[in-house]
This record gives sequence, structure tokens and C-alpha cells, in this order.
Amino acid sequence: MYFKQVLHIVVFTFFALNSFASGDGHEIAFTAGNIAYEKGDFVKAIEHYEKLEIHTSFGSENTKFNLANAYFKNGEIGKSILYYEKVLKQNPNNKDAAKNLAYVKTKLENDLNELPDLFFVAWWKQFIHFFKADTWAWISVCFFWFALIAFAFYLFFTNITFRKAAFIKTIIFSFIALLSLFITKIKTGEIFNATKVVLIKENTVSKSAPSLNSENASTFYEGSKFKIEDQVDVFYKVKSLEGNFVWVKKEDFREI
Repeated sequence: MYFKQVLHIVVFTFFALNSFASGDGHEIAFTAGNIAYEKGDFVKAIEHYEKLEIHTSFGSENTKFNLANAYFKNGEIGKSILYYEKVLKQNPNNKDAAKNLAYVKTKLENDLNELPDLFFVAWWKQFIHFFKADTWAWISVCFFWFALIAFAFYLFFTNITFRKAAFIKTIIFSFIALLSLFITKIKTGEIFNATKVVLIKENTVSKSAPSLNSENASTFYEGSKFKIEDQVDVFYKVKSLEGNFVWVKKEDFREI
């Protein structure tokens, strides 16, 4: 009798592990997290979502989004902002994440230490996020061929007016092809891939130099986002709202 019970446990464990490895376990864990969230057990929901986030790529965007929601419900605003930012990094067109992020920021008692984008920077970001990277790549390829065809017309036409028009179109098509390629490189992180971090503690006091014995500088509050300018040992160098470069402890932040 004892042998049968042990055998049942071994067989069940084998199939459970096999199910998880094949992807069914990911679905189960994701569903378990959703159930815990629905019941109001946000700590348990976070546990399930974090396992998926750390160990698998299953439903990556959905997992990050649900994790952000669970952290917010659990009162962990900094981590909530972190994961909404992760979702938007993966998919800048996720309107639900953008909406929730804006709402979460209104619930903070202190203003975030974030430098606002200049109007043309904000416009540029909206422009490059209008399409996904793959779409921008296809646009680049298409206009590259258009430029080649226009250049061929320029070479073979004898009429001056037609040659002039073909030359102008070659320049325009080439510019669009190169611009689209440039944007593709930006969106795939091959250029201008600045690392950004979010403060997950309630607050932290920055230092004037990368040393615990240096003078205190600005105070930053939970949920603040920064671009890493440099790093030395256990410190990140970031830019404060006043425009000064200061140093903060790495352990207080998480990378987006």
C-alpha cells in the first residue's frame, strides 16, 4: 500500500514537471496568479507572476502588466511603476499600461524627480512609436527599392524634366529609407539604448560623490525614473531635477 502511494506521488510529480516544461505549467501559474489577484491575495499573485517573469518568457507583456497591477494593489508603488515602464519599453503602444502608469503617479504623495521632455523630444518619441520596429524595417526596405527605381529612371531618361523629377525622388526616397532604418535601430536598442532605472524604496538621499561619506544632495522619492549616466561600485550617477549630477545607491533602484 505504501509503495503504491509513493508511486502515485512520483508519477504525479513527473507529469507536473513535464507539463510545466512543455508550457502548460506556465499557463497554470499565470492562471493561479490571476485567481489569487481576483481573491485579493496580492502577495500570492505577485509570487506567481514573479516566477513566470524570472524563469520564463511566457506571456511576458501580460505577466509584467499583471505584476504591475498586483504591486499597486499591494501598496508597492515604486515596483508598480517599474513594471508599467517595463511593459511600455516592450510595447510603447500599450494604452492600458500608459493609462495605469499615469494614474499610479497621481497617487504619489511627492512629485517624481523626473525631468520633463522638451516638446520636440516628446513629438519625436510619439513619431518613432507610431509603428513597431518590424514595420519601420519594412518601410526602410521598400523606400530603398523605390530609390533604386527612381535612380534607374534618372540614368535612362533623356528628357531633362523627367531626369530632374527622378533625381529629386531618389533623394526623397533615400532619405525616408535611411530615416526608417535609423528609427529601426533605435527601437531595437542598437543605438541610443540608455539604461533607465526606477526607485523602488520610499525615498533615498543622493550623494555628491560615489561614497557614503560624501555630502548629501537631493532627496528622491519612490517611483522616480532616471537615466544612468555612469556607475561606480555600488553607485549610479544620475541627473537631478535641478540639473545636477548626483550619485545614488544601486540597491535602491531596479533597471527597467
